[in-house]
Amino acid sequence: TGHIFVSEWQRQVLSRVAYLEPEELRHVVAPDGIPESALFSSDRGREVFSCAYLSSPIRGLEPLLTAWPKIRQMHPQAMLHCFYGWHTTPPAMRVHQSRIMNLVSSTNGVAWHDRVPQAELDRLLPTFGVWLYPSVLFAEAYCISGVRAAAAGLAPVYVKAAALPETQYPSPWAVEEHEQAEFYKRHPQIK
Repeated sequence: TGHIFVSEWQRQVLSRVAYLEPEELRHVVAPDGIPESALFSSDRGREVFSCAYLSSPIRGLEPLLTAWPKIRQMHPQAMLHCFYGWHTTPPAMRVHQSRIMNLVSSTNGVAWHDRVPQAELDRLLPTFGVWLYPSVLFAEAYCISGVRAAAAGLAPVYVKAAALPETQYPSPWAVEEHEQAEFYKRHPQIK
């Protein structure tokens, strides 16, 4: 029996959990893919200070929204476009969801798009300049949204955690995991 993993990081995690030496796993690493139609062809129409957040709101949107007013002080034209939305919200997450949605509605320069069809997102992505993904709270095994953002030509800003250093383009704006941990220590109110 063998295993298919979407990243080397995912294979290493399974080997630790299953108490196996990595060489004991029969495996292949087969990254997820995107359709050719998602590849951008030009920077025409790109808004450099227009940023895209493309993941679940619980994967780093709250600290991003908390920092957004400071970003807007430095770059008043900056806009944050949030895609993905909420599937269903378990009772334990409703307070968190309410806090995030209150931040979205009360923070200048933030647009909430919820879920959009993939073809629509592929059409919109090349108009953005930056992909923002400030999460270490969720261990990404691959991060297809980052791959789609890179294919559309967005500058990547992410935390070097889990499989992201392996699956995303190297970026001078990628943040080390310990730097984000220090942020959470300084701001314990942010979950």
